[in-house]
Parts: sequence; structure tokens; C-alpha cells
Amino acid sequence: MDQALLSVLQTRHFFVRLFGLAHKTVIFDEVHAYDTYMSTLFQRLLQWLRAVGTSVIILSATIPAKTRWELLRAYVGTDDLELPGAKYPSLTWAADDRVGTVPLPAFSPRRIALEWIPREPRAIAEHLAEGLRAGGCAAVICNTVRRAQQVYQALKEAAFGPAQDLILFHGRFPFAWRRDIERGVLARFGRGSADPRKGIVVATQVIEQSLDLDFDLMISDLAPVDLLIQRAGRMHRHERARRPAPVGRPRLLLCTPDGVDGMPDFGADVYIYDRYVLLKSWLVLQGRKHLTLPQDTEMLIESVYGEPDAAAQDVGDEMAQELARTRQQMDQDHRKHVAKAYACLVPAPDDEELLYAQNPMLDEDNPELHEAFRALTRLGRLGVDLVCLHETDSGLMVEPDGSERVVDLDEEPDEEMVQILAQYKMSVTHYSAVKHFLGQKVPRGWRKCPGLRYARAAVFSGGVCRLDGTSFVLRLSRELGLGIEKEAE
Repeated sequence: MDQALLSVLQTRHFFVRLFGLAHKTVIFDEVHAYDTYMSTLFQRLLQWLRAVGTSVIILSATIPAKTRWELLRAYVGTDDLELPGAKYPSLTWAADDRVGTVPLPAFSPRRIALEWIPREPRAIAEHLAEGLRAGGCAAVICNTVRRAQQVYQALKEAAFGPAQDLILFHGRFPFAWRRDIERGVLARFGRGSADPRKGIVVATQVIEQSLDLDFDLMISDLAPVDLLIQRAGRMHRHERARRPAPVGRPRLLLCTPDGVDGMPDFGADVYIYDRYVLLKSWLVLQGRKHLTLPQDTEMLIESVYGEPDAAAQDVGDEMAQELARTRQQMDQDHRKHVAKAYACLVPAPDDEELLYAQNPMLDEDNPELHEAFRALTRLGRLGVDLVCLHETDSGLMVEPDGSERVVDLDEEPDEEMVQILAQYKMSVTHYSAVKHFLGQKVPRGWRKCPGLRYARAAVFSGGVCRLDGTSFVLRLSRELGLGIEKEAE
């Protein structure tokens, strides 16, 4: 719902679609996950929703005070806004030009033991073996799909019981397969799942929020502190008749980043999270033996996202310099992202030139267009939508076992086939893969189909799709999902 509304701010259908929301209520959940670009779109959307008389409910368990103020300012429509105190947990409201805060009952505090372990997959396997020696279930949350696949394979080699007790869950599965995995995970580890429970889920951020899951033990890569709080919320979430003694109390094991002389190296994680935020999160957790939630929530979040207090940071000269450098880089990137967002937005409701503004006719789907001409709701690397097909004895099919209808790329698909193909579509952003597939034409039968007209067919033979002209191959399986590897590997 939220991304669809945000894209409205950049398309020709803006006024028709937005005024249909008058006198209704729109709910936005997990708004802490919005990046700077998306937040800029969201603030303009809040201005318009208020202008057309729409009530808005914004939900987040880990939103910084600065972000809360920016959202209130956007909806109320004034910079002259004093942010009311909001001791966690609380509800902040705005009506006309008034704002206020209502305290909410705090749930019982949870004391979570915090431990640091080596990040190597072998070390993760050893700690899982120790923690689950008497049974129970665990989640291992990785920051990238590739690392999740590597950790999963290491645990598989360590032979943790039956194969069905080890599950890999990330976003690089075709939707139909990912949906099946999600349903299975919810059935085994969600609310109402039967005791005793056992198993290990190796996952990415897909289980970080929205899914109501409950694990006995958790291992996580270091992430921004607000997201670590979200991850910890998937541990000892519900009352259980019993949990095995070794996991009778919640324990969060954090993987120690690589580094030299006390300066952490976050590797590929800096392409997902700002290095400054990772550094601040790493620092605020140093020396801590436990987290008490929700009591520590506000302090932890503001320590990372609040205004820096140089005098209060006794971190040494080298770290202070690195914090200053990465903060400056983050602020510079944020300004660029805000500028990109403003270049695409429709005018504000009170803009005197509103009726004369020439908002560009932006396209939401075409990957061949430059990002300046696309209605992007998030910034990121250019991606291409692939429909994953498999060579079988009967022809091309979406399932490698041939359990679905044959796909004819030259024939325009009927409604049923469009729905089937949509279940096996996924986006890929790897540079060589994007370049390869954008160099291919959209299948003839898909060119007039709205849901497929920009998609390419990725054809797998024996689970492998070679990208001719590159050194990479795509490997796809129900067990591991999609992997992008050099052929030498």
C-alpha cells in the first residue's frame, strides 16, 4: 500500500487517485525502514493526505525522535513545531496545528543476554550446537543473501539433524517458492506453533519485521541498532509452556565484524547500511552484557541517530576522525537523495504554481530508462525483472519438475498464464546480469502484457542459466534460491 501511494506522487494519475482517499484513513507500517529518498516522498504524501482530508496512522516500534518530528511537521504543515516528549512506548498525535503525546502501557521488560561471537560460519555452527544441545529453535539473520547462503551451506555440512530442520529464507527466491517457505516458517515458529519446536532458520532481513515469529535463540550480523531491536523482537516473543534449559532465557549472539587495531571492517554491509550508523551501533553496544527492552529502546536509538555529542564520545582520536568522516559522507549522500526525490515530486498542495506545474510523465517499470525518468520509490542499483523458466522434456516451464503449463514465449499469455508467470518473477540488480538481460529483447508474447512487458526470460537448464558474454552464471534451486557466481566457482 505505501509504495503504491508513494509512486502516485510521481505519476500522471496523481490527482485522480489521491482524491479517492478523501475522508478515509491510510495506515503505514514499519516506517523506520524507509530510506532518505523514500522518506522525502513520504513527507510530501503526508502533506497531500492532510490536504484532501485523509487521516493517517503511522506505526513503528523503533523510530528516532528526529524522524518523528519530520513526519509531524510534514502532516501539520509548519516548521514551528515543538516535539512533545515521548517516553517509550507512546502514541504521538496531530490534529489541525496541535500535537500531543499519550503514554502507552509498557509491556513487561525483557532482559536479553548480549554476547559477541566470531562471524565465521564454522563459529556460528559451534555456538548453535552448544545452544541447542537440549533442543529448541534458532534464527541466524545475515545482512546479505550471499552470506546467508554461505552460512546455510556451512550448517548443512555440520549435519544439524534432519535436513527439514534447517531452512534458508531470503528474498532471492521466485515469489511462489518464497511464499511456500514463509508459510512453512510461520507454521513452525509463529504464534500458535506447537511445542516442542526445533529447527534453524538462516535468513536475511525478511524475518526482521512484519512476521510474527518466535525463536528460542538468535544469532545476527551486526546491523543498525534499531534493526537489531526489531530482530530481537522475534525471540522469546510469546509465552511457551516450556523452553529447553540452555535457551530458557533470551540470548542474542552478535557476529563480531572483521577489523584491525580496533577499527571494524563491515565489508559488503556498507552497501546496505551507512558505515556511520554501523559504527555508532557497534560503539553503543560495546561492553554491554544485556539489553533490557523496552526500557533501553529510546536510549539506544537516540545514541545512534540523535545529534552527535563530540564531548560525550570518549572513543579515541582515530575513531573520532572516522566518525566525523563517515557522518559527513552520510549527510552528503542524504542531501543528494533528497535532491533526487524533489526532482520527481509533484508540487506541494499550497504551491502557487500547482495548476501550471509540468510534472514529468514518469514510468514506473521500464528498466531501460534512466532513473531520472522513472517513478522510483527507493534508490538503489538498477534492476531488471526476470521470469525464471526451466527447460524440461515437455518445453519451458516455471517449475523444473514440469508440474505447470508449458510456456510459449512467442504466444501472448492468457490471464491464467500471466498470474502463473507473475509468481515466478524476481528482480536482479547484479551489474553483469542486468547488462546481459537488458541486452535481450522482451519475449514477443509478453510485449503487450502490462505485467510482463518489461520482464526478461531467464532460462535455466539443470538449474543453471549462463550469461553469455560475461564470466557469471545464475544458479537457481528450491533449496538455495538464486545465486550469482563466476563460472570458475
